[in-house]
Amino acid sequence: MNKKIFLILWGNPDFYQTLVFLSKYLDKEGYNVYLFRKAPDKYNDLSKNLSFGKSCKIIKFNTYLKKKNFFFNFLNLIFFSFFCLKKYLKIKPKNIIFFNYNALYCQFLFYFFKKKGDNFIYHNFDFNISKNLKSYKEKLNSKIEFFLSGFSDFYIFPTFERAKIFNKYTNKSIKFFYEFKNCFPRNYKPIVSKKLFSKYRNFVSKKKKIICHLGSIGPSHNIKQIILSAKYINNNFLIIIGGISLGNYVEYLEEIIDKNNLNKKILLLKNIDRDIWFEILSNSNLGLCFYENHNLSHRHMAGTSQKFNNYLLFKKPMLVNDNVDFKKFKKKHDIFNLVKSDDPMSIAKNITSLINDKRRYNKIKKNMMNSFNNELNFEFQFFNSYKKILTC
Repeated sequence: MNKKIFLILWGNPDFYQTLVFLSKYLDKEGYNVYLFRKAPDKYNDLSKNLSFGKSCKIIKFNTYLKKKNFFFNFLNLIFFSFFCLKKYLKIKPKNIIFFNYNALYCQFLFYFFKKKGDNFIYHNFDFNISKNLKSYKEKLNSKIEFFLSGFSDFYIFPTFERAKIFNKYTNKSIKFFYEFKNCFPRNYKPIVSKKLFSKYRNFVSKKKKIICHLGSIGPSHNIKQIILSAKYINNNFLIIIGGISLGNYVEYLEEIIDKNNLNKKILLLKNIDRDIWFEILSNSNLGLCFYENHNLSHRHMAGTSQKFNNYLLFKKPMLVNDNVDFKKFKKKHDIFNLVKSDDPMSIAKNITSLINDKRRYNKIKKNMMNSFNNELNFEFQFFNSYKKILTC
């Protein structure tokens, strides 16, 4: 019985909770897990002390060319692909999971040495179709992705809606496409720090109702509108925005906060540790989960957004942007309220009304518990995807 499995990602796996949980789960199930990743650059690590399984072998590839431009990055990717190919020929795994577009270059090389019974799986966290892209480079990459994915045996996507769209650009039957939402395991026990209330004790009070927005601090998440909504809520509310800063966006948001005199209503925390992330969640009363209509993925975030599933894990009622995807999801899982997320006054009004409506608030919490236990958990997602396609 060959239970060797490769997980290949050209990037940092720490930021993909599904990959982390998958590696741990496979390791626990007796698979010999080999995780291939690009060696990390210096960065503030959101996922300190993250475990991918007791026996998981993490193989880091150190890039040869240190210049950061398209040409040198591509050459490093090619070197990485040959590096993985060498390991593939030596270790001979039966199952190989390629995460995201760049890993497909590895799959293309592997294909020429593929043996009968080898199982190639493409797990995509994010993609866009060519007609929605602006630059020639992005359009070319999109076309290459669809071509290279043709060598996959199975396909995994965070939502089946995205899978159906991707399928239109391939010649594969939809029966080879599966959904795997970014859910937490049922028995997941996060480590919660006590640093936040200690460091910001003059700012964060147990008496205040905390509204949080966690995740990337960058464009396309209506964060500016969230900040401006603080003008219309009373002083008993505190909005905490925490996560990984993208570029200089935090500085841009700080200017908005200062200009509108909202320093006592907004706490902006960039590049926070994972235990502080969970401390914020643990002490929050409400979560905000907004995605602007920026790309295909943002139009299909219901149930699979990482911040969405973090709120779900802690049973924190949430407000989400009012779009077709969330409306459709709400019919099955009534675990949030919809809001016009581009309107600060509407955000403020909905924050206040949901916090004050105890009946609705408690109903959402009860529904979240049922949805998490029955379907929106890692085990359920695994059973309906990888359980059906992994070979031994």
